[in-house]
Amino acid sequence: MIDYEKRTLNCFIAQICDAYRSNKAVTFEQGEGFTYEQLLKGIIEFDKILTEAGIGRGDKVALLAVNSPWWSVAYFSVTAFGRIVVPILPDFMPADVENILKHSESKALFVSSAMYHKNKSVIESLPGLKYFCIDGARPLSPDGQWATLSFDEFNTRTDAVSFDEAVTGVKNQPIDSDDLAAIIYTSGTTGSSKGVMLSHGNLVSNVISARVIPPQPENIDVSQNATLSILPLSHTYECTIGMLTTLNRGCHIHYLSKPLSPATLIPVMQRVRPGIMLSVPLLVEKIYRKSILTTINKKALTRTLYRFPPTRKLLNRVAGKKMYKLFGGNLVFFGIGGAPLAPDVEVFLREGKFPYCLGYGLTETSPLVVGANAAEQRFRATGHYIDEVEVRIADADPKTGEGEIQVKGPNVMKGYFKDPERTAEAFTEDGWFRTGDLGVFKKNHLYICGRLKNMILGPSGENIYPESIEAMINEFEFVEDSLIVEDEKKSLTALVHLNMDEVKKKFGDSAQAAGDYIKTIINDVNKRLSNFSKITKSEHQQEPFEKTATHKIKRFLYRRDGKGGKK
Repeated sequence: MIDYEKRTLNCFIAQICDAYRSNKAVTFEQGEGFTYEQLLKGIIEFDKILTEAGIGRGDKVALLAVNSPWWSVAYFSVTAFGRIVVPILPDFMPADVENILKHSESKALFVSSAMYHKNKSVIESLPGLKYFCIDGARPLSPDGQWATLSFDEFNTRTDAVSFDEAVTGVKNQPIDSDDLAAIIYTSGTTGSSKGVMLSHGNLVSNVISARVIPPQPENIDVSQNATLSILPLSHTYECTIGMLTTLNRGCHIHYLSKPLSPATLIPVMQRVRPGIMLSVPLLVEKIYRKSILTTINKKALTRTLYRFPPTRKLLNRVAGKKMYKLFGGNLVFFGIGGAPLAPDVEVFLREGKFPYCLGYGLTETSPLVVGANAAEQRFRATGHYIDEVEVRIADADPKTGEGEIQVKGPNVMKGYFKDPERTAEAFTEDGWFRTGDLGVFKKNHLYICGRLKNMILGPSGENIYPESIEAMINEFEFVEDSLIVEDEKKSLTALVHLNMDEVKKKFGDSAQAAGDYIKTIINDVNKRLSNFSKITKSEHQQEPFEKTATHKIKRFLYRRDGKGGKK
């Protein structure tokens, strides 16, 4: 493992590029991209372009682009020279992009062609904003076209750069670990976005803490150091764990050259054969429910056998082997985070012996708080303590041990940008960060109960966790998503979004079909719930729920208690 001279991103990138100089670093799945040497030289070139444009230390530079090898070059050209990066999620609407660019006071923008055309009116309306095509850091040409560079053209341009001088020059930048490195705007599930300020020390400390979780390079085959990145790099989960932590290992990161879909992903996994991969629960849940479970339910025999644990385990083991081969047959670490994983899907992964690992974290914690590798994974747990990160359960219930998860450590943010009031609210008087999540430790493993803001009090003060009820509903065959909300009378309502194509195939194309099917689901679920947490009403949610980048439903949009929601 590399021992960094300072916990700063300039030291980080200079030292890993020096250590793994000839290795492939970041490429598209077909191989076009950069070695570690070319990556560092490219960072020097991007810095030169920013400097010539008058963008210097302390200036904010936004980054609006889908994943690509260029993204890493742009990210480090900003952070390694004392500038502050503002990653923007590609899924954000133009109004959100405009708000972020203005609020962050960004002076420059690296943007991909597709994102430029989507947000053209916003980008061109901001006075003084300098913007560059991320593919080679070229400005807009006089005829209004992007002057992109191919990887070969760009690498030829940077060949003249002395690598040894580049290492020394980047490593010796006058940056301290407490200096601000990034402002990351969360989409949030409970309201407006906040600009999370992360320092160099926040990010590098989290890399150091997280590097003990996947199997170490010396313990696995070199080929298993290939990684496949499918989550947006503008989210701290993929940026820190998917990019920084894997570069720290000398990994070869592959990016998709086409939009993510089963048709594009499966061939790439077969070709890349990744050893490490990160995902959100939605991807695994879709594979399980729409492929594996559908296949099992097609035949009466397997459908019946799946109801009994011994035969279910055998069927899951067979299906797990097939899924492992589908993912390339080389995985040693498949990290799942960003949202809760459905219990029935986790049962399948465990019984299928798929090398999954759950973690827990937030943007405000850079993000990792606890984690585990496949050998250490416990059912429904999100991981165990990691180095340097302290976790406590505050105001724990004396009977259950459940309370708010609070965090302290070098990974915890500096605060919210230009928002001292919400920054103060986020911390306790003794300096612990309030996550807003409820959890409990059992044998040093953290179990998440739900969001503090989502928790509903039962008629006699009982704690009702809507996420647990939603997980039961989501187990049903044609359910895409569900949400439990409380109405003004303190009753529970289930909003259920169905796969209507499948419902029509099964029950016919009648207006009553969806409602009847949902009633059947609720009746079944209520039999498994305590009296204080039973569902009183149900609604067919015809449109998909609006979600955040990590596929969490934006709950505040669907309130039924008269305190908000869609109009």
